[in-house]
Amino acid sequence: MNSIRDTPNFIQPRAVSLNDNIDNSTTPTSAPDISMPLPARFWLLLSFEVPGLTCTLLLIYHLLMDRSLRTALHNHVVILSLLGALLTQLIDIPFYLAFSWLSHVWLEAHFFCKLWRYVNVGVFLMISILIAYASIERHILVFHDKLVSTKRKRILFHYLPLGGVLLYGFTFYTTVIFFPSCEQVYDYSQPWCSYPCYLSDFALSTYDVMVNTILSIILTIVFSIALLVRIIYQKYRLRRPIQWRRYRRMTIQLLSIASLYVFIVLPVPILIFAHLCGLPREVGSEVELYTYFLCYFIPLLLPYVCLGSLPEVWGKIGVIRNARAQFSQRTATIVPTHVQRLTVAMPPIAEQGSYEVVAMERTYLYGLNSKTTVSVVKEVNTTEQFKSQLENQLRKTKFNPNTTDITKAVEPDDEASFGSNATTVVERNHASHYICNKSFSYPVMNYPKFESRVHSLQNQPTNSLIERYIFQNRTQHQQISTTI
Repeated sequence: MNSIRDTPNFIQPRAVSLNDNIDNSTTPTSAPDISMPLPARFWLLLSFEVPGLTCTLLLIYHLLMDRSLRTALHNHVVILSLLGALLTQLIDIPFYLAFSWLSHVWLEAHFFCKLWRYVNVGVFLMISILIAYASIERHILVFHDKLVSTKRKRILFHYLPLGGVLLYGFTFYTTVIFFPSCEQVYDYSQPWCSYPCYLSDFALSTYDVMVNTILSIILTIVFSIALLVRIIYQKYRLRRPIQWRRYRRMTIQLLSIASLYVFIVLPVPILIFAHLCGLPREVGSEVELYTYFLCYFIPLLLPYVCLGSLPEVWGKIGVIRNARAQFSQRTATIVPTHVQRLTVAMPPIAEQGSYEVVAMERTYLYGLNSKTTVSVVKEVNTTEQFKSQLENQLRKTKFNPNTTDITKAVEPDDEASFGSNATTVVERNHASHYICNKSFSYPVMNYPKFESRVHSLQNQPTNSLIERYIFQNRTQHQQISTTI
């Protein structure tokens, strides 16, 4: 869709292939343009380019370096979309800024023009196809998560479809841009050195517009709305137990990304449909041209939208700033102290049954000096591998929070890293909601490396690890509403 900006990907090809019956061998070498002066476009895009590129780099870094974020299935499309946005910010937008400043293409080379067109056309439309795919896949992750509960199922229902989408986009746009069957004309007085010649081909341009663009928009709208309707329907009409807090983030993530994309691009398919129904092509042409230009802001605003749905990254970005301010004022000295036993009042629990692990949270406590204790909360771990392991252990031991010690039902590395001195306490929070607090003592030298939120606490046990396991009794069909 980037290709349909100032010098549109749809305008001339659509005018050629859908509205006029002209010679397909003609390659367009001129195009209408918006009335905004080139210097104004330069400063407007530059003001968004610098902070947008910074945010994209930070977000990609944390998504790739944090294992829990990197392995989360719903983040894979986000990572790929951000990588596509990064290519746009590093290649397409800087080249366009140079053109806006110089009024001509600054590097007059055929390969340069093809690369610019590929990022402008192919990469952006692959992002739009990925968003459409994500709107469909979210239904599987939210309502049919058993389809991705094992490695084989994840390969079949997640990795293969995602790889197929990428392979399709890469193959199609590599072929039509780098190895076209038509003769390409390069005009260095226009952005992108004029259009790719495949857009003058009736069949290819029609397919590109109708399938890669309009169909992607329709699928994104339909499946995003359907996801929201299904959630509301199951929650309030059928009253089925849906772990809304578990899936709320991935739902909001999809809806926010889809909204950014659809709100900017939607005028294009509406105008195309109206023109096909007989509306004169001149009507709405200015709106269409500005829509193409505004498409530049999708990759520029995408990292902010993604960041808004990833609070884990907020803390990791903020911890750098907070840690620098805190540790620059004092020299931190780790002071070993004894672990204090955690005690939690718990009413009697009568019911037994099958329990599902909802989440796990770790809190690390360590002393900076005799007066200050720092608590570092490592974000909630809800990986399928961990939950499956713990649930299997609970089923084997016929878990009853009143009597069962689940010290051994945790990740194997815990005792190896933190020693065997462990205390386990279970707290009843709701009728079907239990929190198991687990406290370890460990040597200072084995203190784990992490990046997370840091804040000062007083009168807390130091040099300890607190793990909170959240369980839900499947037999009670009651939704969990407690925030960790």
